[in-house]
Amino acid sequence: MFQGVYTALITPMLPDGALDEQSLKNLLEQQIAGGVHGIVSMGTTGESATFPDADHCAIVAKTIDYVAGRVPVIAGCGSNDTVHLVHLAKELEKIGASALMAVTPYYNKPNGEGLYQHYARLAEAVSTDIILYNVPPRTGINMSVDVIARLAKDFKNIVALKDAVPGEITRVLDVHLAAGNDFCVLSGEDITTVAGYILGMQGTISVTANVAPLLMVECYNAFQSGNRDELLRLCRLLHPLHQGLFIEPNPIMPKTALQLMGVIAHDTLRLPLISASDASKQELQQLLQSLDLL
Repeated sequence: MFQGVYTALITPMLPDGALDEQSLKNLLEQQIAGGVHGIVSMGTTGESATFPDADHCAIVAKTIDYVAGRVPVIAGCGSNDTVHLVHLAKELEKIGASALMAVTPYYNKPNGEGLYQHYARLAEAVSTDIILYNVPPRTGINMSVDVIARLAKDFKNIVALKDAVPGEITRVLDVHLAAGNDFCVLSGEDITTVAGYILGMQGTISVTANVAPLLMVECYNAFQSGNRDELLRLCRLLHPLHQGLFIEPNPIMPKTALQLMGVIAHDTLRLPLISASDASKQELQQLLQSLDLL
C-alpha cells in the first residue's frame, strides 16, 4: 500500500474554525485528479492537535466518504497520552481508515523503552496497519533505529515509518538494515524526498502535494521509470516550492497557497497559528505564478 505520493492534507476551515466541507471536497478532487496514491487526514499538517476527538473523527469520516474508495485514506492518531492514543485509534479504526499514522509523543520526551511501550499498546489495541511518525523538530524526541526495528519485528501491524529528521537522510539505510527491506520507510521531508527515493524510501507523505499534487506524482514516476533528465527537471522546479511552503510554520503557507489558487475558500487556521504575513503572501504568490499554479 505505502508506495508513491501520499498527501499530508491540510484541513480547510470556515472563518469560525469549523470544517469547510465544500473546500474539503474541492481539495480532495484536486488531489485525486493529480494522481496521488493516498491521503493522510488529520495528521499534524491537518492541525490535529487543535481538534477535539469528536471533530477529529468526523473530519476523517467525511474524508473517507468524499474519497469514496478511490485512494486509501490514512488517519492521524498521535498523542502524548498513551491512553488517549489508544482510544482515538480504536474510534478511527471503526470509521474505516485504511491505516493509522501515530506521531511520537510530544513534550513528554520518553526514553526508548517508553516509546516502545507507547506504540506496543497501540499495536495491541487495533488490527489496522500502523505508520510510525518520527519528526523531532516538532516533538522534541527522535525515535532511535533500534526502537523502530524492535517494533517492526514484534508487531505485524506496525508496517511503516514516516521519517522527518533533517540532515539524517541516510537513516533509511539503517532502518532497512535493522528492520528489513520489507518495512516501508516514507519521506517526511519534501526537500529531500528524491534523495530518500534513491536511498530506498518507497514513497512520501508530502506537504507540497497539497499545492502541487501532479508535480509530486510526476517526480515519483520519473524516478520509478529511471528518467534522470525529467527527474532533475522536476527537482529543480519543485525545490523553491518546497522551501516557500515552510517560510512560516506549517500549514500556514500551504493554506495560503490553496486559497490563492482558489481550491479552498479561506486560509483560516486554529490558534495559536495565524495567517501568513503580507510579505510572505506576496513571496508565495510570485512563486506560484512562476510555476503556473495561479
